[in-house]
Amino acid sequence: MERASNQSEIARLLNQIETEYISATRGISGLKARGINAAATTNIGAFLHQMQLQHTQTKILMLPLGSWGKRLGSLLATDMSEAFKGMKSLFVQEPGIDPQRYQTVVSSLTAEWNAHQTQFDFFLASGQRQL
Repeated sequence: MERASNQSEIARLLNQIETEYISATRGISGLKARGINAAATTNIGAFLHQMQLQHTQTKILMLPLGSWGKRLGSLLATDMSEAFKGMKSLFVQEPGIDPQRYQTVVSSLTAEWNAHQTQFDFFLASGQRQL
């Protein structure tokens, strides 16, 4: 019973962090104020067209996240973990998430990524300028 309640608490905290993160990328919180728009990657092809580039290509790679994905997955998990640690003040200050609860959730992410074999959308885009 303790484990189920712990898992539901983690799920609730992840949902809260995700909600605040989405709000932040829409300009309601600290990320946009720092010039970071994490949602922009999904529109990168449109940005290339707006810049009048030719022969544009976009591709989404599904990368493994966690040690289950061998070296690449482990490196990406390290990067993601450090990014979440670096963004802690954005979530703790403005949205008011308890610092210890935030740390608990971030610390549990690696195990969750491995247990669920999580994949990360990596966006690639290219284009050529007109000469």
